[in-house]
Amino acid sequence: MEVKTGFFYVERLAKAVSAVKLDYFPGGLFSLLLREIQFKPFTLLLAFLVLMSSASYAETDTYISDDRGYEVRGVVSANNRAALSVNFREKVVRLPFKEGEAFSKGDLLIAFDCTVTNAQYQAARADYQVAKSRYENQAELLSYNATGELDVELAKAEMNKTIALRKAAQGKAKNCAIKAPFAGRVAVLNTRLYETPGPEQLLIEIIGTESLELQLVVPSSWLVWLKTGAKFPFYVDELEQKFDAVVTRISAEVDAVSSTLKIFAVLDPGTLNVLPGMSGTAYMLDAKDTVETQ
Repeated sequence: MEVKTGFFYVERLAKAVSAVKLDYFPGGLFSLLLREIQFKPFTLLLAFLVLMSSASYAETDTYISDDRGYEVRGVVSANNRAALSVNFREKVVRLPFKEGEAFSKGDLLIAFDCTVTNAQYQAARADYQVAKSRYENQAELLSYNATGELDVELAKAEMNKTIALRKAAQGKAKNCAIKAPFAGRVAVLNTRLYETPGPEQLLIEIIGTESLELQLVVPSSWLVWLKTGAKFPFYVDELEQKFDAVVTRISAEVDAVSSTLKIFAVLDPGTLNVLPGMSGTAYMLDAKDTVETQ
């Protein structure tokens, strides 16, 4: 009977250990243990072994500290990322960049054969000019009492309609040439030269490489000393190289289960070889060594 009871309380204790910080052991947690098991020898032995095992496991999962600071893993992400498409169906006639190639802001990414689209835009402009002249003529006739106000209002409404159609055609014509909104590299290319992709089809996905951001998950207890502006080195695994980083933002919410939160940092502008998705180790300095910007 004691064995069965022992395993019951061992299970309860294991759950408690996973939810309670080990910093409070052995004081409060061990007292709770004694009250639960009522000093039964076999139950106490089992519970003690489980507790020691949990504590040993937790020690291997903590943040390591050495002369370089506390180690924490981080991932590089891009601030600028876009998936581009169009709302019409036209043939691709220019595709200057392939996957992985770099481009500058304003470079042409995709060009379409928009002969029909441009013609529709020119027709919309002509319709607007006709409607505008008709409205102006009706307004002048009204000043001589040669027409009614209803005719003037109808002419004005027709002109406003042609303005809307002209703007729609103009916007469609502008999409005939997709230019890069920022500097970066081509991540995904879903179309080929001379193909005619459908409306809203993903054509190209681009990633900015000039504005990179680090994302790190740290213990919430670090908020005592970790502030915006703190500087730290970040070692990128893929490049086997160290870069300087600065904390720019701290998450507004702490995860209640893990007692952690996310922080964000920017890398030094000279990190030309660092790509989004790379990971590495940050060495966060403690309170007395942390540098903060005022």
